[in-house]
Amino acid sequence: MRRLLLTFLFLLPQSALAGPMDAVVRIPSHGVSATVIHTEQGRTFLLGCSHMFDPENGQDMLHKRMTFDMPSAPGWSPFRPGCQQIIWGRDPRHDLSLIEIRDGPRPFVCPVAGASFGHTQPGNYWSVGYDEMKFPAVVRPAHVLQRSDSLWVTMTQEPPWHGRSGGALIDPRTGLLVGVCGGYQGPGRFAVQGDPRGGPGVYTSHEAIGAFLQRMGWHSARYNLYGY
Repeated sequence: MRRLLLTFLFLLPQSALAGPMDAVVRIPSHGVSATVIHTEQGRTFLLGCSHMFDPENGQDMLHKRMTFDMPSAPGWSPFRPGCQQIIWGRDPRHDLSLIEIRDGPRPFVCPVAGASFGHTQPGNYWSVGYDEMKFPAVVRPAHVLQRSDSLWVTMTQEPPWHGRSGGALIDPRTGLLVGVCGGYQGPGRFAVQGDPRGGPGVYTSHEAIGAFLQRMGWHSARYNLYGY
């Protein structure tokens, strides 16, 4: 495990629409988003993308000091300055990372959908993250397309914008996280008319997230919270 110093920015004002989308945090030091998937006394876990730690312009992003900010709520204090942060693990193949912050609890959490959720069916979802690292987080409709043969990828009609990487794909019916934003493909048969990014959006599926969390020890009695 790698241990890094942690620097926190200001806490953001409470959202007018408090809900699972407020569990999505901004990581401006690395230009990505992430989601609080579990929080308890003294510990908070963030699920994000792996490519946030890839070298960038010759800079070692894995050891670069991380900065976070996130929505708050009345009566909740900021993270303790200098509290420890641990990278539990990365999965570059499925573009996932798990980070523990030694502080908590936090006011907002978006649990990962468990195995009992089944497959992410085509339909309407929310894509949440900090486009271009601007506050507040965007909450965009995301229409999941028919699943491919792979259970490790969920694709949406709408491509996400830069900065939403690591952010959440949320099922609005349950408030559960069912995907982590990875990026988008180029123009193709699912391209959005007039959108230079083309499409579709690419998200790591909750099945792949579940397998990753199991490898990280989430199947233990302490963290067996959401069906894994």
